Amino acid sequence: MRDFISSGGTNILVLVVASVAIYYLIQGNYKEMAVLLVAVIGAYVLSYFFKGLFNRPRPEFIPAGDYMYSASFPSGHALLAAATYLTLGGIVIQLLPRNRLKAYVLFLTIFVVILVGFTSAYLGVHWPTDVLAGWIIGSVWAIPWWQIVRCLRQRSM
Repeated sequence: MRDFISSGGTNILVLVVASVAIYYLIQGNYKEMAVLLVAVIGAYVLSYFFKGLFNRPRPEFIPAGDYMYSASFPSGHALLAAATYLTLGGIVIQLLPRNRLKAYVLFLTIFVVILVGFTSAYLGVHWPTDVLAGWIIGSVWAIPWWQIVRCLRQRSM
């Protein structure tokens, strides 16, 4: 479960986003790279803003040896996984020609997001409502970025 939750952790998300950003850089697609970076950095800012605003304590049954320094609400892992993976998934889906491929990418994206959130609650580091809030905020945050990328691509055609 700890391995699964790390899919929504900062180290993995930075690695994934940096890989895609470097791809955009190599392709000379600076606008889409900027959109991706603003979307993900903005999600981090949202996470810290809401955590500071609500300042909800974490569950008391956090396993021994785990040290959590941020507030519980909303789940940062769930929020950042939703915002990052759904933004990336939405961008990739726009490039795919067949509906089956689009459905596969969408399924895979949603699966990873759900897995990250579920493990946060399962491991006892978040209340289920923290995870739900993270999913909602991250998902709502991702949607406009798909449209921005779509508009950028339509202008370049």
